[in-house]
Amino acid sequence: MTIPAPPVFVPHLRATAIGRLAQSVERFAWGLNIGRGDGSAFTKDNAGVEGTTYFADVAADFRAFHTDPFTGINSSCVLEEVKFAFIGSNGLYTRDPIVVPVTQAGGGGGSNPMPPQVAVAVSTTTDRRGPTGRGRFYIPMPVNSMEPPSLQMSDVTRIQIQGAAGRFLNAVGNQPGFDLTDARPVIVSSRGYNTPITGVRVGRTYDTIRSRRSQLVEAYGLVTAVS
Repeated sequence: MTIPAPPVFVPHLRATAIGRLAQSVERFAWGLNIGRGDGSAFTKDNAGVEGTTYFADVAADFRAFHTDPFTGINSSCVLEEVKFAFIGSNGLYTRDPIVVPVTQAGGGGGSNPMPPQVAVAVSTTTDRRGPTGRGRFYIPMPVNSMEPPSLQMSDVTRIQIQGAAGRFLNAVGNQPGFDLTDARPVIVSSRGYNTPITGVRVGRTYDTIRSRRSQLVEAYGLVTAVS
């Protein structure tokens, strides 16, 4: 029997936005990977970020994206912090993560939300062909902008979200921002690829965050008898 080779990752930084939904204990989290433009390792030893303002700069980029009206996140979806974790070649943390609190802020998209398990998928592309060159992240709790009869988001909304996502990824890549040696959003593959993101697109069909749906506790009432 052939034993599959273990996954091998190029060391990178994982940035994760974390917050709460309204006043409940429900949490949301989404993030992206940050690496070097040449695909080489981005580690705690060579990243040049210790003692700098880099983490605060990227956390501010996350907050700006979260509160951008064009992102379309509901006002009751509150961002609280951004976590930064250095990931090693085995896919595990190489040190304790760095957590940057942000001034708590609800999304800037308004107050007509979709259900909490519904999200908008932002697809990212690179110059690498195939699945190892593609990725996505999920914008939580979008404002409802479904159009009849398709029940998809309006094309105007789609264009706005895609534009906001492009500005966000450029900002994380330090355009503008605190200058760091060629750090930018990347797609990380377990096959050892670390490829810079070169494009972003958004579709009109709303998506579902499966992990959130699985965490929801169903509140059933009494059984109704049938005969």
